[in-house]
Amino acid sequence: MTWTTPRTWATGDEITATRLNEQLRDNMLELRSSRTARVRRLTAQSIPDSADPWATAIGFTSEDFDVPAWHSNTTNNTRITPDVAGVYLVTANVEFAANATGDRAIRIGVNGVDTSNMRAQTTTPAPTVNALLSTTAVVLLNGTTDCIEIGAWQSSGGSLNTGTSLGCWCSVTWIGA
Repeated sequence: MTWTTPRTWATGDEITATRLNEQLRDNMLELRSSRTARVRRLTAQSIPDSADPWATAIGFTSEDFDVPAWHSNTTNNTRITPDVAGVYLVTANVEFAANATGDRAIRIGVNGVDTSNMRAQTTTPAPTVNALLSTTAVVLLNGTTDCIEIGAWQSSGGSLNTGTSLGCWCSVTWIGA
């Protein structure tokens, strides 16, 4: 079911069951439907040392929920691509394996573009236990081609895995037009 732009009624317009269903019932059901997705990575992913700051996108391998089918676990699994234009709340968590060297950072990207207000970062000394970084952003998406990706970066001196106990996940929720 999709949203139908409400018509402007004029004097003399015929009111039919079909028009009422399209204009009222169907649109109310569309508004009631869930426009949110939460995806996870269930296994470790290797993040190279000091690569292009946002070249390593997290590949999500599982969906907690994805009623609108914005994500695929097999095709472009780094992307969440909402199909409704509007404003979205995006929250991301990335767990890094324990390593006492270097920095860690994550970002929320729209179409691969990072902006500084959508990052979380730790600085030296890095923790000797698994580190969980979280960030949240409110973004405007076009509902056709715009996609969300979560990028990870680290500078431990070698490749470093994401963790699996606290996990890597991302949620995307439509909050309005």
